Amino acid sequence: MASQELSEHPTTKKPLWQAAMHLAKKLKPNFTHPYLNDSDWKTFDIACGPPLDLKWGSSIGDDFLRLVELEKMQQIASQCEFDSEDWPEIDSEPEPYEQFSYAGSVAEHFDGYIKSVYLNKPLAEKLKWKFRTLLEGEEHLLRYTPGDAKWMIDQLASVKNSDLPHMSCILREAHKLKEDTLMFSEVWAVIILAILFLQNNSNSEYEVVPVTVLTLSGMTFRIVQGFVDCKEWRVKIRKSSVMAIGYEKEDFQSRAMLWLRWLLAEPILPGKH
Repeated sequence: MASQELSEHPTTKKPLWQAAMHLAKKLKPNFTHPYLNDSDWKTFDIACGPPLDLKWGSSIGDDFLRLVELEKMQQIASQCEFDSEDWPEIDSEPEPYEQFSYAGSVAEHFDGYIKSVYLNKPLAEKLKWKFRTLLEGEEHLLRYTPGDAKWMIDQLASVKNSDLPHMSCILREAHKLKEDTLMFSEVWAVIILAILFLQNNSNSEYEVVPVTVLTLSGMTFRIVQGFVDCKEWRVKIRKSSVMAIGYEKEDFQSRAMLWLRWLLAEPILPGKH
């Protein structure tokens, strides 16, 4: 899409494919813009719902996830020896030009936590998700690094055997996250991951592909959830507040457990809680 168009595919007659491709083509001219401005919401058919609550009290992640409870997450942390993970010395707030590299360090360190979970074979076998890096043909769709508006997806996750259509990703941003708007990359990720799911699962009858995005920028983060509504031909999104990660190892471990709570959540269809 950034350098070439998505190829024709057997799913092209499906309403979800048509809606997602329509929205992607509308949004494509903004590929180099970091933020959505006030007019973009209407122009690109984007609706933002109530904020996501990241407190541990609720077990429901929007309409599509059953989140890991705190006690269970603490058990996972103990089984996978999260305390043994190293934490690089970070003792200063990043300058604007350092947001991307700091986010990269955070993403790299968080990857160690993900790997420790999946190295625990009894635990890994019970999890619904599989994580992977981008394939060569996906990089032009899910990374933009030539200029100042840098962003990239480091990892994708999907449900094992494609039993359910849910997708998630870890997104690294070069620009500071703002409470009053979304990043272009966040909306783009929701649309493109829906398209990739349909490309890889041409027999899927699902009309919704729920996408969860963990966005990292500097030493801050937020979680975004969204899907392409193929009836209204628009993107519907909910986002959490922007939150600090913290500079101590204990701070990061707490955040890593929160992120895993969402990224390892049980995927469910709406109305199946």
